[in-house]
Amino acid sequence: REARVALMLNAVAGFAAAEIARLGLESESTVAQRLVRAKAKLREASIRLETPREGELAERLEGVLDAVYGMLTEGLSAHRGEELVRADVVRAALRLALELARDPRTATPRSHALAALALFHAARVPARTDPAGGTLLLEEQDRSRWDRRMIAFGFAQLSQAASGDELSELHIEAGIASQHALAQTWADTDWQAILGWYDLLAKRNASPVVRLNRAVAVAKVHGASAGLREVERLLDEPALATFHLLPAVHGELLTQLGRHAEAAQRFAKAIEFCRSGAERALLERKLARALAP
Repeated sequence: REARVALMLNAVAGFAAAEIARLGLESESTVAQRLVRAKAKLREASIRLETPREGELAERLEGVLDAVYGMLTEGLSAHRGEELVRADVVRAALRLALELARDPRTATPRSHALAALALFHAARVPARTDPAGGTLLLEEQDRSRWDRRMIAFGFAQLSQAASGDELSELHIEAGIASQHALAQTWADTDWQAILGWYDLLAKRNASPVVRLNRAVAVAKVHGASAGLREVERLLDEPALATFHLLPAVHGELLTQLGRHAEAAQRFAKAIEFCRSGAERALLERKLARALAP
């Protein structure tokens, strides 16, 4: 399945090995070798593109959902380059997610959950940058620029995702995104509900990235010191060794606690790891504030 998803991201979305590797926190060489092996297998077996038979559709759909989710993730936070959002990739991921949710053959609860997630995130894209192209954090965004029709459609998709007994990771991520969509202002955000969703997600997938995101919610609910303890448990995680968001979150929590010199060191480390020009500019802004509190 990993090879199939990587191949779809490479062939359909045009992602290079480095972009695919970032999505799974893997090395670029590992993904490059996976792509080489997958393409060789296609050639050797003379595998043709064809519509899966009915008995194969469910298994194939899982890989397709993973690939579209990967497209959405990269589109919302570009691996490299000067722009934070790759709007064309977000639009493509949204279009594919909606097609999967519309087609009776593929309209499963997970498909609807992915469509809801894509709609909630795509609705916020216009507000994520200022007129000069600079990155705006969620708390800085003008929420009047959010696409409310898209958000309403997202809740309709989330309602359809609730049919049946399944509660997948996509359902949970859509639930988290829905809480942000519901909040009329940053202060209205229900962080207790968001932390509850992250607790559910961590029970299913306690990956380092999920735990890092949960630490942010912990800090919002229980304070920066509690969030910092969660982050410090991740400092020796091999998968996060060069992941710029770990020192970025660490630095933010240290800043909130008034430990500005330590925060500056962490922001500098995040800048060292960051390949995105837009995110680097944001981190440099935070570093400057830490150096001159």
